[in-house]
Amino acid sequence: LTPEGAKGLRAGAVILKPREIMDWHSTQQREELIVVVTGRVVLELRSKTGHRGVVLLSTGHCVFLSARRWHRVMNRSKATARYLYVTAPAK
Repeated sequence: LTPEGAKGLRAGAVILKPREIMDWHSTQQREELIVVVTGRVVLELRSKTGHRGVVLLSTGHCVFLSARRWHRVMNRSKATARYLYVTAPAK
């Protein structure tokens, strides 16, 4: 989704089938924006102390994740969900 030569900006599209999970991962040194295109997803966040939080997102919703944020995206619904992610180096 990003043109060749883009300086630091990255993007991608994810299709999550019903009950599918994008497992735990970190944004590392990048900030991330997640935009739900269709369906509903559950974004689970994990803090450095292990505390977990949950954000429910549906079509048209977006969320910003700061650098070094551990998270996973789950589709707990019976319909396919699609979302976009955009990342860029944190300053």
